[in-house]
Amino acid sequence: ANLSKGAVYFYFPSKRELLAALVVERLREVTEDAEAAIVNPAGPWAALVELLRGYAERQAGDAGFAEALASVSTDPEVVRAYIGGAA
Repeated sequence: ANLSKGAVYFYFPSKRELLAALVVERLREVTEDAEAAIVNPAGPWAALVELLRGYAERQAGDAGFAEALASVSTDPEVVRAYIGGAA
């Protein structure tokens, strides 16, 4: 895309707000995965294994997520997403 490096700050006034938005999106994905696992026709054990495997693969592919979460864990949007299921 033909955007400058600073263009993202048009939408996110600070790096912290950008990280918070990314963390909220990841929490939304995790919630969707968990909800899909609940209705897995293969049964609860297979659903749990599939859910945990997906989490492990996601974490392995994004080592910076834990650091991002730690740095914005008190952000109101992140807290709402974490407690409320990222709805």
